[in-house]
Amino acid sequence: MKRTIIGAAVIAVMVTSITTYAATNFQQGNASNQGTQNLVAAGTKQQVAAKANQEEGSIEYSKMTYSTDNGSSKSITETWLNTKTLDLREDINNFGVAESADKVKKTGDPKKDEKIAAAMKNSPKYTSTYKEDMGKHIVNIIRDDKGNAVNGNEYDVAQENAKSDVQDIQKNRTFAAIKASYADPSVWKDAGTEITSDGKKLKKVQSGDMNGEEMHLLYLNEDGLPVKSEVYVNGKLFGVATTEYKSLQDDGKIFDTSGVKLQKLEIK
Repeated sequence: MKRTIIGAAVIAVMVTSITTYAATNFQQGNASNQGTQNLVAAGTKQQVAAKANQEEGSIEYSKMTYSTDNGSSKSITETWLNTKTLDLREDINNFGVAESADKVKKTGDPKKDEKIAAAMKNSPKYTSTYKEDMGKHIVNIIRDDKGNAVNGNEYDVAQENAKSDVQDIQKNRTFAAIKASYADPSVWKDAGTEITSDGKKLKKVQSGDMNGEEMHLLYLNEDGLPVKSEVYVNGKLFGVATTEYKSLQDDGKIFDTSGVKLQKLEIK
């Protein structure tokens, strides 16, 4: 099961219809200087509480750049996770989809091939998805090539499904969870080390066999996080992903979508 974490990430950036997110500038109103002292005090407390809510959890940010070996898929996936509130935002930019539609393997049926190519070219290339309020509220936004929001929707999720999403985030999406997954010797075997051009030592681990149907080779940094991953299919390189990681503070803008007109959907 743990091997599928990197597989899921790689597959996610290959699929053209995955939702992603867009954030707009967040503006906080200042407490009014008018009114009674009690109202001023209440306003001040609200501001302090809002600021504390932004800063109560650091943001774990990652950016994965992926490309198939034949260039048929190129994507950038950015993820922001508030470790305190477990709010999750994921932006996926499939910038290589339109140019690579003609490289997709043909089925032999001209009409079917034409439909597949058209679907790839017309599908959203740049999307954003937000999971908020412990997984109970979802926002999806489609963006243009420049990152501007075009349209979007929002909906609420049943408590049972929201709970499952949060458990998945805790189990698979935090830096600590990712590190623990690739440290499991029953799944990931030691494959030696590699020194980067800037002198950093990376630990290599692999799952599967090079002569088998599928193999994953990961390069772990000093924190145990995969900064590079290679996928081999039937002994041949299929795709490569490189990932960078940062710890940020929530400035109030990362998860804000207040400037985007969203269609309310009834999903529950």
